[in-house]
Amino acid sequence: MEKAAGFLSSLLGGGEEVPPEPAATVRSILIYPIKSCRGISVPQAPITSTGFRWDRQWVVVNSKGRAYTQRVEPKLALVEVEMPPEAFAEEWRPTADSYLGIVRAPGMEPLKIPLSAEQAIIDDVSVWEWSGAAYDEGAEAAEWFSSYFGKPSRLVRFKEASEIRPTNPDYAQGYKIMFTDCFPFLMASQGSLDALNEVLKEPVPMNRFRPNILVDGCHPYSEDLWKTIKINKLTFQGVKLCNRCKVPTINQENGILGTEPTETLLTFRSDEVLRPSHKNKRQVYFGQNLVCKESLSAKGKGRIIKVSDPDACIISKAISHGLRSSDVKSEGRGVTDMWAQLLWVPHITSEETHPLAMDKAGGSGEAPPEPEPAAAATVKSIVVYPIKSCRGISVPQAAITSTGLRWDRQWLVMNSNGRAFTQRVEPKLALIEVEMPQEAFTEEWQPTPYSHMVIRAPGLDPLKIPLGTKRATVDDVSVWEWSGSAYDEGDEAAEWFSSYFGKPTRPVRFNEASEIRETNPDYAQGYKVLFADAFPFLLASQGLVDALNSILKEPVPMNRFRPNIVVDGCHPYSEDLWKTIKIDKLTFLGVKLCDRCKVPTINQDNGIPGEEPTEALQALRSDEVLRPSHKNKRRVYFGQNLVCKESLSAKDEGRIIKVGDPVYMKFQHEQGGHSGNCSEVSNRSIYARMYVNLTLQIRLEKVCYMPE
Repeated sequence: MEKAAGFLSSLLGGGEEVPPEPAATVRSILIYPIKSCRGISVPQAPITSTGFRWDRQWVVVNSKGRAYTQRVEPKLALVEVEMPPEAFAEEWRPTADSYLGIVRAPGMEPLKIPLSAEQAIIDDVSVWEWSGAAYDEGAEAAEWFSSYFGKPSRLVRFKEASEIRPTNPDYAQGYKIMFTDCFPFLMASQGSLDALNEVLKEPVPMNRFRPNILVDGCHPYSEDLWKTIKINKLTFQGVKLCNRCKVPTINQENGILGTEPTETLLTFRSDEVLRPSHKNKRQVYFGQNLVCKESLSAKGKGRIIKVSDPDACIISKAISHGLRSSDVKSEGRGVTDMWAQLLWVPHITSEETHPLAMDKAGGSGEAPPEPEPAAAATVKSIVVYPIKSCRGISVPQAAITSTGLRWDRQWLVMNSNGRAFTQRVEPKLALIEVEMPQEAFTEEWQPTPYSHMVIRAPGLDPLKIPLGTKRATVDDVSVWEWSGSAYDEGDEAAEWFSSYFGKPTRPVRFNEASEIRETNPDYAQGYKVLFADAFPFLLASQGLVDALNSILKEPVPMNRFRPNIVVDGCHPYSEDLWKTIKIDKLTFLGVKLCDRCKVPTINQDNGIPGEEPTEALQALRSDEVLRPSHKNKRRVYFGQNLVCKESLSAKDEGRIIKVGDPVYMKFQHEQGGHSGNCSEVSNRSIYARMYVNLTLQIRLEKVCYMPE
């Protein structure tokens, strides 16, 4: 685990400390003394063991002690609260003459609430899952709120003397709150709001999102990514993205419910986009929940933050250098597909992603020529696997067909029921070598009646299978969910494989003349494969294997992962982030990270299963780390599945890739409406942003919302 953590750290900065740079400044601080009522913008705020002093210290409850929120009582939005300005000084303490201030609401006389008066205690006050005792603010306050809501209501104050309401220990162990929903602090940025308002018909103010800390000077949504945040001398930790209930749709000036900004957020910050299989597809995210480490200390002095102090109110060390089980979780059609979707990074601007965007300098009104792109990587090897689950052939070039690399997984070995063998159940397949004529991998070559594929296995004489001979067909051949007909390679081949496996076995060839096996349309609509598991191509990088081997006791070769295209020269795991990939003149699309079965644990030289590299991958690339609630916690991810856009074309000429070809990653900049070529993501800061945005996406498994 330590090696894995160190490796992750190296991805984002080489493991070296860098001088902190300001990420933003504190633009405003807001305190909400009464839960769900209007906030107070203050120039400074002391931090206590439960968050900002006075924040959500009071709540209005119904006759059963259940808390009111704007979700069910939107009129709370119109209740204003005033407090003495000195109440937000660090040293100030209430006296017998101090009041909560003045509580106002439309049609009501102002209400004063004493801050230090002795109050009666009432039990069974409840906020979400918590219940306990609270101080009753008396009959006058009860009558005031009952009159305002038209039903029995009371104002109560959290009883700190005897009650503790802990935060969820899965995210922030040892911290506590009063009547806030889940966590002591909520941070949002002005940049995020500005970006949202650019796509709204009618802009909304920040009070729709009710943050405690509003920052400015950072890119939209970048606050989602901050893990360790320094403000003044205080250390805050980002623990959980905040998914939003209906409150942001309530106009805080009149209490009227609408549909925005939630409807717009659904288009790019929702589970419908990010986790399509999640039951609540209309969940959206805005802002991040925080805790303050100094809240755990008994020391009370100096715990204060202020607005617009350029020396003390900055945020540094903003990007997380690691993944934790408590903050990296997700679901979707597959975590792999969800990761691919996260290549849209709306908060990266054209200035940051140069040369992603064209330089606008010069004032001529015309965009200068797009710069010559630099390669992201180079094709190191191309591997074709003619027989499913048998050894691959490393080739200098390969033609692209409508189903993938030519000859790839065109054959499989099946049992007496027509079910495909794979190394998962027959690891001896790893020892079967396949040879094909070298010219078979040129673009123009066609087999003749004398062309053969030669197959070898330990203890058996070589087997020749004609490449140009027509065969009889057999029905009910099945691979996973697919079944159809295939060409039978004859009795001699059946006897050879039956002898090798010690049971009735036959090799068959895909019947392209009459059969079509489509890829999953949720990921790649209109594409097809032969006997490959799911997609036409699998890409992995040498850097990825090198990085993995640095944390393994015994290194493993690339053949454990059985890729078709191996690239070199890029950062480890950066291929996970590639969405549009150019090799020669061909365009590949990254559609889904590859979750791995047991095959990588099988030694391809002797067919013996082991535990590695899967055990090591579980430390950083598993569902146990990324999706703890998922039923299959031991699933790991390595490599990315691709499709080739030219496979959809009827044109066959020129569709070939070669070892040594440069690889370009084309990044689609959605927000600016233009695209450019990104060199490798060799710019570490850009890659870091993309990687942590990936981290952000995975963090969405558990979110800050609890139903009424």
